[in-house]
Amino acid sequence: MKKTALVCILIMLLSTTAMAAKPVTLRLFSPYFTEEPTGTLLRELVATWNGENPDIQIEVIAVPHSDRETKFRSLMMANQGPDIVAVPPGSLDNYYTSGYLLNLEPLIAATGGDGYKAQFTEVAQKAVSVDNDWYALPTWGGIHALYYNIDLFEQAGLDPNNPPETWSEFLEAAKILTTGDQYGYGMYGYRNEVSIRELLPWLVSNGTQLFNDDMTKATFADEKGIEAFTFFVELATKHNVVPPGVTTAGYNEVSLMFANEQVAMYQNAQWGRSKAHHDNPNIEGKFLVAPIPRPDNAESSAAVYVSVANAITTQCKQPEAAWKFLNYYTNDENLIRRNEVMGFLPARKAAAASPRVVGDPFIKGFIDLFPIANMRPRHARIQEINLALADALQAALLGIKTPEQALKDAELEVNGILRGN
Repeated sequence: MKKTALVCILIMLLSTTAMAAKPVTLRLFSPYFTEEPTGTLLRELVATWNGENPDIQIEVIAVPHSDRETKFRSLMMANQGPDIVAVPPGSLDNYYTSGYLLNLEPLIAATGGDGYKAQFTEVAQKAVSVDNDWYALPTWGGIHALYYNIDLFEQAGLDPNNPPETWSEFLEAAKILTTGDQYGYGMYGYRNEVSIRELLPWLVSNGTQLFNDDMTKATFADEKGIEAFTFFVELATKHNVVPPGVTTAGYNEVSLMFANEQVAMYQNAQWGRSKAHHDNPNIEGKFLVAPIPRPDNAESSAAVYVSVANAITTQCKQPEAAWKFLNYYTNDENLIRRNEVMGFLPARKAAAASPRVVGDPFIKGFIDLFPIANMRPRHARIQEINLALADALQAALLGIKTPEQALKDAELEVNGILRGN
């Protein structure tokens, strides 16, 4: 009898040990693994984690930006959602309203509460909060500026130490830089939010208030908005300083054209440097950045701050394990490494203040833009709003509508969205 009991106990212990030893596999959904050199570093971070944490393994689901929204929603609606999801700019409220994001407050409370939150920059904290509760972990941010090629400026007789500051100066430079197979400006015209991220500073710098204060009404199709939108669209349709096929040109296409010196100027955040170096190592040291040109009668330009976070989904069955990984994935050292490799501005204060970050003059150029930076509008249906604007941009670029009509139609559509239609 005693022998039987002892055998049973041993079997139970062995079974428990086997169960404890069985690794947890968490799926991480992210578009950033599809970009280089971002993807290489992120895969390295995941590989390091998997090697050091056999009990918690990370499986990456890498989906390009163009397909990420459809793919993520399809997985969640099929109850096959990932455990962790990268939250690109403008997506948090959408995911939150859909019920896809886990409230992180219990996990934060167990990790230090307000003291834990205080480790992050104020703007990063705001980007992940809904009614003061966090639904994602801040990771990195960025500000868009105008990239321009030093060699191409000099070859065209332009002074790279005096980049265009106003719209008229910008247009004149773009025309001079457009010759043969080389174009003055690379524009994102693809139907996604990246194109709208590029467009917004031009509208805001011209004095356009995109929405009313409580974001219940769109106001971007006012006189100033139409003026800015028309100027932007006509870079391609009237002045021909943008490469053909603009409505199919997304982030990867335009940044590659800049790296290969097919376009002399384009708009990107600080991560554009590492992307250019990866696409063409020979371009290193051949470009600078400047504020996005302002209207001729304006005192300053505008910039847009974008924030990227990582969240645990409501379908995650092991949130504590996911939380443990996320705190590794976004620790100071790994955020600094993101900055060194891709130029991402760290969301943690200590990392952002590191000499390895602020000691880089190129990065400091973007940090200096913070005083004119605007947070992107936040709304639960921001993706629909972005697509309405992207449709307007494409309709105007393709000549289906005039810029004025396209923007007015977009405002009507967006106001319907804001009313809950």
